[in-house]
Amino acid sequence: MASATNPLAGLHFATPSAKPYGVIAMDGGQIDAALGGGLALGVLHEFTATGIEAEHATASTAFLLPLLARLPDTKPIFWLARVCDLYPPGLMCLGLDPARLIQLHAVSDNEALACAETLLRAGIANAVVAEVGHAGKLAGRRLQLACLEHGTSGFVLRRFPYGVGTRTSQPLISAITRWRIAPAASAPYLGEPGETRLQAELLHARGGVAGSWIVEPQETGNAAHPFRLVAALANPPQNLQRRLAS
Repeated sequence: MASATNPLAGLHFATPSAKPYGVIAMDGGQIDAALGGGLALGVLHEFTATGIEAEHATASTAFLLPLLARLPDTKPIFWLARVCDLYPPGLMCLGLDPARLIQLHAVSDNEALACAETLLRAGIANAVVAEVGHAGKLAGRRLQLACLEHGTSGFVLRRFPYGVGTRTSQPLISAITRWRIAPAASAPYLGEPGETRLQAELLHARGGVAGSWIVEPQETGNAAHPFRLVAALANPPQNLQRRLAS
């Protein structure tokens, strides 16, 4: 008697590391390997900072802009914030055309989160960035589901403008990646400060491994990758070492 046909044959199941909407290659090397191939599109990512950086979020913004510049320009990018202080010439220096960006003022974190969810569910954006200090677990889950609805990338940038409110906040467990970004000392060039450098610490990556690196954002969208790796701050875990060696 012939064996019964497997009813599950031919089905493909999504895994935690699946990236159905593609990825952005970060550096073409170690960072992409730690992420399992690159930064996933169409999902939620979180950026945090400490100290004075948590008030102005300059380093986090400098890290995010080259990523946004790599997105298609078929739809606008929305940036929600309680303090709309993005400087257009500064955006261009990091590869993003200000004409692609729409800034929206929010009077509170809750309003920024609600508006971000609405924009994500509407499918009218290439990406939505929400500057917020506090965001609960429910808000994070709603944002992640809203991202998946149309494959729109969502970014939560933790910021406490002018030190208003406590700087301790719970991480968004629904975020696919969580980063802590800080400024790093540049290499002097002819006695002057050199290229902008950032310390990028990957605290969590679904389907990947954590790591920490010093990177230089590339100032043109024509660069092969948004970042140039300067140094890895710690030896990668054994599973990443094996992946890099293969």
